[in-house]
Amino acid sequence: NSSSIDSIELYVEGNWQATLNNWITWMEESILNFRSHGLTNLNTLILFTEPGKVDWNDTNAKNRGDGKDDAYRIDMWNKWIECAKALDYSLKTMGLRDKYILVGPNQATYATDYRGNAGDFMKYVAQHGGDEYLDVYSSHNYVKPNDATQDVCYDFMEITYKDYLLDQLRNECGSTKPFWIDEWNVGEVGYAQLHRESPWRGTQLGVCATAIMNFGIENSMLWTLYSQQWPNNTSSSGEFTDGIAISENFGIEFYTEFSFLLGGYFAELRHQIISILEEAGLLPGLIDRPA
Repeated sequence: NSSSIDSIELYVEGNWQATLNNWITWMEESILNFRSHGLTNLNTLILFTEPGKVDWNDTNAKNRGDGKDDAYRIDMWNKWIECAKALDYSLKTMGLRDKYILVGPNQATYATDYRGNAGDFMKYVAQHGGDEYLDVYSSHNYVKPNDATQDVCYDFMEITYKDYLLDQLRNECGSTKPFWIDEWNVGEVGYAQLHRESPWRGTQLGVCATAIMNFGIENSMLWTLYSQQWPNNTSSSGEFTDGIAISENFGIEFYTEFSFLLGGYFAELRHQIISILEEAGLLPGLIDRPA
């Protein structure tokens, strides 16, 4: 949040090193403050929100696909790597590195990545020593069929993650680190509403969740199943109305919630049944169990 950063004077205009030093100091103080209050369950540090995105109003951001913005983007990526390395080093010197999971680069999606190539940033990090300072690689994605009833969500997840991002991370970059989808949902081309008024949305979320398990992706974070009030926020844009991030129109959201949770219930039940049958020796090699 830029207003919060400005208010505590982290950002130093024209001086990146001073800004980085201020941020690291702030992170160290915050971590120690949390721990002093017994908040040791705050152990996963996701490094920024879609940091590979450049300002929509910046001239460089408008040169999408023609290569003119490459130097600007790579400079931003290098600054992110500096932040990640600095935090890794800081946690080590504090004797706390084994207490925290560093996740990144929180890569933006096909819909919001300026080159139309969702893996550029993550690939760049992996090729520049990411395994040395990260515990988990991560990327966002929103599945956007033309309408909520189209049976294309599983295929889209397979093309995006299994055939592209995971293949790139494992085969091109040679990394064996875990991969998380740290933001995803089912949307509609050209809209941020994410099919709020369609009971099909929960079904499609279940389809995508099944794909995530089948592809061996270790973790995923749905943004978002429930509406929520953001602190000190009264803005209205995109999915926000008067500071509330609207997941569904009230009265409709239960369709999504119930169908999604029902899918999760049966997925867990299936795991339990398979485990029991495997322990009894009744399913040797018959089921290719999702990771």
